[in-house]
Amino acid sequence: MAYDDPECDAVAGSSTTGGRGASDFMLIEANFFHHSLAQGPNFTSVRNSTIKNNIFALPARHGASFWQETDNPKLGSSNNLVAHNLFITQVANRQAIGVTNSSTGNQLKNNVVVAVSISGSTVTANANGQLLATDATTVSANIFEHNAWVSGFFGSDDTAPAYAPTATERVIPSVDPTWFAAFPTSVGHDPGAFAPTATTPWLDFGNLLPEVPTDRAGVVRHAPVDLGPFER
Repeated sequence: MAYDDPECDAVAGSSTTGGRGASDFMLIEANFFHHSLAQGPNFTSVRNSTIKNNIFALPARHGASFWQETDNPKLGSSNNLVAHNLFITQVANRQAIGVTNSSTGNQLKNNVVVAVSISGSTVTANANGQLLATDATTVSANIFEHNAWVSGFFGSDDTAPAYAPTATERVIPSVDPTWFAAFPTSVGHDPGAFAPTATTPWLDFGNLLPEVPTDRAGVVRHAPVDLGPFER
């Protein structure tokens, strides 16, 4: 089937086949994606879905990507809620999050996005870690609210200006590993290592979202909520 056939980009439940070129109405919740030997999860043409309370940590290449592989704007990774996740990159010039290729109408709220450098047992800020990649089709076409952007920089996949954080968001230029319960400097399998401590600067900073009333461990969130997947 051609990518520009209307049946390819039909929304699930709206046609006989439900659409063959996209994935609609998915729930990606409380997963721990970490230390992959390549890229993080590719949400290729994922639409109308909720991605919440996940940890996307330290892939060998880029992190999570919201994109598509055609030039059909209807097949962008669009109209998703991406909330209360933690994204961490350590690779220079590889994005922690990519939102490109007509991936529009997404709401990215209450997330924590961090760029780090790891040398032995030392964790520091990484000015060369790309927090977010956008392009001309997406940089002004999504909603960003109450996210924390920690170290790193914002990049563009084309000549469009890079994303600039909104007044509701927090930009934190430094990284302190004591903000996390036990930040791993080698492969670790405990998501609790990324839980915040009392000194973490993104506590009590977000709005309570009806779609994410509890954290990844089932703890009830209270307004103002902590950003990321854990509520203290």
